Amino acid sequence: MGLYRRQDSPVWWLSFTANGKRYRKSAETEDRDLARRILKSIEGKIAEGKWFPEARTKEAEYTFRELAERYSAWAEGRQRAYDRWKIYIIKQLTERFSGMIMDRFNTQMLEQFQSERIKKGNKPATVNRLLAVISHMFTKAVDWNMIDKGIAASIRVKMLPENNRRLRYLSQEECAALVNACDPHLRSIVTTALNTGCRKSEILGLRWDFHFHDLRHTFASQLVMAGVDLTTVKELLGHKDIKMTLRYAHLAPSHKVKAVDILDRTLRGNCHDFFTLEERRDHAECVTP
Repeated sequence: MGLYRRQDSPVWWLSFTANGKRYRKSAETEDRDLARRILKSIEGKIAEGKWFPEARTKEAEYTFRELAERYSAWAEGRQRAYDRWKIYIIKQLTERFSGMIMDRFNTQMLEQFQSERIKKGNKPATVNRLLAVISHMFTKAVDWNMIDKGIAASIRVKMLPENNRRLRYLSQEECAALVNACDPHLRSIVTTALNTGCRKSEILGLRWDFHFHDLRHTFASQLVMAGVDLTTVKELLGHKDIKMTLRYAHLAPSHKVKAVDILDRTLRGNCHDFFTLEERRDHAECVTP
């Protein structure tokens, strides 16, 4: 009972009993500590009544490519950071681990991946971003029952210390030269970055805070604020129902005084040449009979 090795295989095998029956299963790893953790995980499931021999057949083994496809579908539209850079990271990880069975991952494998990337000239921050993505992918793989929780928990890779200090800035002359050299579609992006300090992902993620249809609202609002009555505005906009036009009614209160003033001038005739609006209100005797 426990761990053992076969003469024809370098990997560790598991031997355990469930429901009075003895089972032998490959741990699919040469790492003794990892094999022991896998065995403990299975024994824990047996104690809880959650382990079934049919649950881990060959058909149920998932590859990293399958995880990458499911993770990409899950992340798109759900994570704000899911843009070109993350798609690129997932693509790189898939190229490296494409056909790897999920349950065969271990710490040594990912540490080797770290070393490979460093030798290729990647900066520590870049390597850390790769590992951060794969770490989250493994978290989701556990949620989706694509990898055993015990195996995922046993994989521990330390992040590399980052020292990517880089302070390159442009002079005013260089800023102007850069903007002038940009193609039209890029000029607004660069100008926004120079004037706001936003990250590239933040700028590319911006959405139009104003739409073309808002010009129609502007037209109607300006008419109402200029004192044009709502009935005329309704006709100009082509509204079939006045209720649609009443959306702009809140813009009219400040102009009601002007309407009253027009009526007052009409009633008073020439008296408006000698009195202010307030004075005309106080001197009702000026009203023409």
